[in-house]
Amino acid sequence: MTLALNSKNKLGFVNGSIRAPSEDNDPEEHAAWSRCNDMVHSWIINTLNPEISDSVIYYSTAYEVWEDLHERFSQSNAPRIFEIQRDIACLRQEQLSVSTYYTKLKGLWDELASYNDTVHGTQQEQQKLMQFLMGLNESYSAIRGQILLMNPLPSVRQAYSSISQEEKQRLLSSMHTGGDSSGSAAMAVRNSNNRSTEHLSAGFGRSERFNNSYGPQGFRSQEKPTGNFSGGRRFQQDGRRPTFGRGRPYCTHCEEAGHWVQTCYQLHGYPAGHPKTKYGSGSKRFNNNKHIANHVSTAENEQPVIGISQDQLKQLLSLIDNKTEGSSPHANAVTKPGLSKVTSRNWIIDSGATDHISSKLFTEKHTKCSLPPVLMPSGQKADIVAKGSLPINSVYYLHNVLCVPTFKVDLLSVSRLTRDLNCSIIFFPYWCLLQDLATRRMIGLGKQHNGLYYLVALATKQHTSKQTPTINQPTCNLITSSTNLWHNRLGHTSPSRLRFIAQNFLNFSIQSNNTCHVCPLAKQSRLPFHSSVISSTKPFALIHCDIWGPYRHPSISGARFFLTIVDDFSRFTWIFLMRHKSETQSILKKFFRYVFTQFEAHIKIFRSDNGGEFISLRTFFHNNGVIFQRSCVYTPQQNGVVERKHRHILQVARALRFQAHLSTQFWGECALTATHIINRLPSPVLSFKTPFELLFSKPPSFSHLRVFGCLAYATNVRITHKFAPRSIPSIFLGYPPGQKAYKLFDLSNEKNFY
Repeated sequence: MTLALNSKNKLGFVNGSIRAPSEDNDPEEHAAWSRCNDMVHSWIINTLNPEISDSVIYYSTAYEVWEDLHERFSQSNAPRIFEIQRDIACLRQEQLSVSTYYTKLKGLWDELASYNDTVHGTQQEQQKLMQFLMGLNESYSAIRGQILLMNPLPSVRQAYSSISQEEKQRLLSSMHTGGDSSGSAAMAVRNSNNRSTEHLSAGFGRSERFNNSYGPQGFRSQEKPTGNFSGGRRFQQDGRRPTFGRGRPYCTHCEEAGHWVQTCYQLHGYPAGHPKTKYGSGSKRFNNNKHIANHVSTAENEQPVIGISQDQLKQLLSLIDNKTEGSSPHANAVTKPGLSKVTSRNWIIDSGATDHISSKLFTEKHTKCSLPPVLMPSGQKADIVAKGSLPINSVYYLHNVLCVPTFKVDLLSVSRLTRDLNCSIIFFPYWCLLQDLATRRMIGLGKQHNGLYYLVALATKQHTSKQTPTINQPTCNLITSSTNLWHNRLGHTSPSRLRFIAQNFLNFSIQSNNTCHVCPLAKQSRLPFHSSVISSTKPFALIHCDIWGPYRHPSISGARFFLTIVDDFSRFTWIFLMRHKSETQSILKKFFRYVFTQFEAHIKIFRSDNGGEFISLRTFFHNNGVIFQRSCVYTPQQNGVVERKHRHILQVARALRFQAHLSTQFWGECALTATHIINRLPSPVLSFKTPFELLFSKPPSFSHLRVFGCLAYATNVRITHKFAPRSIPSIFLGYPPGQKAYKLFDLSNEKNFY
């Protein structure tokens, strides 16, 4: 109601913010207000129950009506908040699509937020994320685990986007899945006279467009005898695919648009009162030519887990055909080589038992124990007299079996059996299979009798050691450890994440010595480089050298490069502007003579990269006894001292140019001035001493420093007449080496001078 009134700009008439103007002072405004008030009054009256509207119809203003209704019918929000919280906790995806499930959940969140505007922040977002993930079907457990491992956790919108993409991907994969048995996870049994297997259809992760009442991990495929199939898709009789609009519902059963398969009347029956109800429900109108796929739920989504050969499959089909014959659970047991009958005891496979229980005393080694008694379903207690190991056949043993003589049956605990034999158990309507997790082979068979599953056959020694795989067996039957298998399935994830998933989701032990030869090829990166330290003990024992450039804009002297030399001990820096890289050799040879003349020292180690201008000086270094050190290819970090010095010089040079508002052609003078300043700045690497002080053994002078790029007036010494200007306006460009002067730029003739 408030939304409707606010959209019409009439909310003020019911909350009292729009008051009635004076009829005497402004009769026109009062008449307009009265019309609007009567209109809002009539709106409210028409929305009320006749019994309630009669009690408020005689009020003169809409505000009075609203206040009367508010006082009579207003109530606390607590019951509705409780109801919303309960709906959120109980909401599950089940047959809904991810989009529909998220929309319902978001509607509840938004309604709850309207009652309480004070709850905001990261904690509420995480709570929404957990509620959304908890309600998803188990078919999304893999991507749910990946989302929970993210740090930081994504928002609920990002999680919905990821799961929605997963749903679409599964839909596309299911549409492209053919009748090949290698990609199947459900066994389709054709209901015909020859009992031949024709289609193995993947039934995991289907979108809700193709799901029916079997849930998210199984689907029901029904074929019409006149339809043609190609690669698992349904086609019309002329070979064309059925066309329908984007997003429009389409039924895969009757091949008609306008509804989904979940609501198909032909499949689920017509409702009462429908004109076609007289023909009977759709589920009873199928003829014998339509085939229903029997499904096997598996614990894996990405690959088939039924690793049985074609011969074993035919044998199992023959057992299903004879499911009604015989009165004993051991009737029609497997006689194929590789499986032997279990005749010692009538073992009942019980998913509700926590331990194996035998009613007979052990013939093998056992120990007497004083365990708490077993609680019977009737409430009585049965004493445990012994605990030990018991062989099922010559290959498999049961451990920690409890001997309870008062029991009349022998029970196999599913939880302990799967751990002891490292297998999975797959239940059919009349049979169950025991499948080895490592080899994916069928190692046991159980038969349903009087509502219970009895173990009737187990693998023999020859089956597990001598049987060789046939061409009909899946390639996943290779013997692979669980650690390596799940490491490959999870995209070669890190050991820490694999250990977390194994402990919290998959429940298998991690092998610490598991070695993967793919991870180094895919993930290897360089080890971190050690921090650079001063490795020399005196100046010029080691110098670092590198060339910067070329720069696309030449300086005012025509230079495009500069050569940088850094002393390792003092970190004193020299740079030399160059037009070409070929000038490097002559500059370095002059620098060697400069060091010997000015400091009476010899350069011992010269370190640079693999530039050709440095390699060409190997003969010079050899003749002068200098060790030439080069960095490895594509490893500038090994020459990091001069590389970082380049960064420092360019940072200061840019600051000087921006401060002086000079054009790019002055970059060379900016770099020279920056180097002059850096040599006189204290550094934490040098214990806050300056490079100048360490090299010349005296502190630097700062009295000669001036602001770079400032306006300077140089004295004009060439005066031609009495009224000629006595100074030349110019720009300060730095400190030239070898001269007790400043470098200036004449603004009139655009030339440098000192």
